[in-house]
Amino acid sequence: MFTVLITGVSGSGKSAISRWLAERGREAVSLDGYEGLCMWVDRRGRPVQRPENPTVTWLSAHEWVWNADVLDRLITSASSRQVGVLWLAGNAGNVEQLHGRFDLRILLRIDAATMLARLDNASRGNDFGRIGESRVHLVENFEDIQNHLRSFCDIEIDAAGDLDTVGHELLTSSLSRGHDAS
Repeated sequence: MFTVLITGVSGSGKSAISRWLAERGREAVSLDGYEGLCMWVDRRGRPVQRPENPTVTWLSAHEWVWNADVLDRLITSASSRQVGVLWLAGNAGNVEQLHGRFDLRILLRIDAATMLARLDNASRGNDFGRIGESRVHLVENFEDIQNHLRSFCDIEIDAAGDLDTVGHELLTSSLSRGHDAS
């Protein structure tokens, strides 16, 4: 099995591209919605509940992370079902420590203006960027987060365009790396 991570800053289109892939028959999972995988933790790694209106101070002292055991079970389950390619879309504070679990890492790159426009979209399923001071936090950390993700991704795709264009580029990029994107 070939496991692909699709990552990027908030608003880069990770969940949207996951749905786009699934609609085309690919095995794709938006990680933010995967049961038991994601959680907020404090600096000691203890799970905490995110406040309704987090401040920049709170966000700076806490991190959105993936549970490595749950991620491993997700990947193992797909492998046991003989999935050819597993597309996993998401980002977490510990993504760099877990990036070795993926055969290919793709960064959905956007500019800050695109991120802000997408965060404003009320139909977006994720409220991060619209609650408390999360928007301020995202703007202040935009370049650092995107550059950090760039440092360990294999492919970078301009994700500011329409979903079909981004999706086809994603599939083409996967093929160019010598792997069947089905």
